[in-house]
Amino acid sequence: MTIAAREYDFEAARRRLEAKPKSAGPKLRSLEEAAALVKDGDHVALGGCLYSRTPLALVWALLRRRPQRLTFSRNLMCYEGEWGMVAGAVDKLVTSWMGIGLPWGLSRIQREFVESGRVEFEEWSHLGLGLRYRAAAMGVPFLPSLTMLGSGLMDVGGSKTVACPYTGQTLHAVPALFPDVALIHVQKADRLGNCQILPARVLRRLRRRARALHDVRGPDPGARHRRGGRLPGALRLRPGGPRRLPGPLRRGAADRRGRPRADAHHVSVTANELLAVMGARELRDNTTVFTGVGAPMMASVLAQRTHAPRLTMMVEGGVIGPMWKPGELPISTNEMRAAYRAQMLPGITDAFLLAQRGFFDVGFIGGAQIDRHGNLNTSAIGGYARPKVRLPGSGGANDIISLCREVLILTVHEKRRFTERVDFVTSPGYLDGGDSRRRHGLLFGGVSQGSCAC
Repeated sequence: MTIAAREYDFEAARRRLEAKPKSAGPKLRSLEEAAALVKDGDHVALGGCLYSRTPLALVWALLRRRPQRLTFSRNLMCYEGEWGMVAGAVDKLVTSWMGIGLPWGLSRIQREFVESGRVEFEEWSHLGLGLRYRAAAMGVPFLPSLTMLGSGLMDVGGSKTVACPYTGQTLHAVPALFPDVALIHVQKADRLGNCQILPARVLRRLRRRARALHDVRGPDPGARHRRGGRLPGALRLRPGGPRRLPGPLRRGAADRRGRPRADAHHVSVTANELLAVMGARELRDNTTVFTGVGAPMMASVLAQRTHAPRLTMMVEGGVIGPMWKPGELPISTNEMRAAYRAQMLPGITDAFLLAQRGFFDVGFIGGAQIDRHGNLNTSAIGGYARPKVRLPGSGGANDIISLCREVLILTVHEKRRFTERVDFVTSPGYLDGGDSRRRHGLLFGGVSQGSCAC
């Protein structure tokens, strides 16, 4: 699989843009008219992230036209990629991770179409794909980066390296990605095409106002102005999974704090809870941690609420410094609860650029396969092109292991996870051992240790 030259040809992209009409007049169109602008064979970039701000109405309008040979690209792919494959419209997916969320497991549709060879799956890291879009926005053919070096992801699309003209160090020349069409969803827009994405605090205020309305379906016109009513069920925001921390991690009542339970010797814990405790012990106060969903998130919260109150957490959806509510951990790095009382909400690309700069001390990752050199596989079991099992992808794991000062692996101790050599190096540990990590251009970080629960 190689990157299409059209995606990074910055000269041709500029000529296309120069020839395009640039009217300052109204741009309002119907969904059907907008969808008709997409031609067979186009590369369609989708805005939003996972299930946040997905342009659902546009995607549905597009698929109703029965297009063919499309390429969909997005940092985190979700329902839209599944629908495109099932509709027969998509021949290729370009993303860093595909799924709905950890509680729901692997995408069966992705597995069916990719494992059978009907759809190509071009995988990048979060930062890698974000820099592809950014290079295109800047009008240049590539951007240099320190991510993905030494991993199997470099070969997936035929990425190339360059020597820094100033230091001689090896850099990843991340190729630009000029899509033909972009579909985005925003909360506000005017007729001239100016758009606004509202901050979370405004959306929360709007939801509070909406909850104050009476039943909007009521026959009484004045009912919608009354307070104290409820939204129809279809419009209510429902959390998609467990809302409470496991029992051993909940904060107890004030009068019981510090006193052991009467049945302490008989309390059982799950493997994930044990991993969280072990991971929390590795975190220190006044440091920053790149955390993920599940055990890493529980470990970070546990450390912050016990011995490391000034620990700063970062989640890959672009959230820095959240203070999550006890018992209400997010089930995804991209849902509203992940941003509760956050200090900063950058985009995914900007968040990982902070890691490349050196702002993050510790990163948590896991994998389906791990070898003795700390290399991890979250891409494919049994080879990349025609895998026996297609996994979700790198997500931010490759960037974390490439850029963070110290990396901790948290995983359940299962024999099938530990192999002599991983089937595919999604996230490079120490590659072949010795100085092979540095020889591939990975100057920083590396796996510090792994924590397992039997």
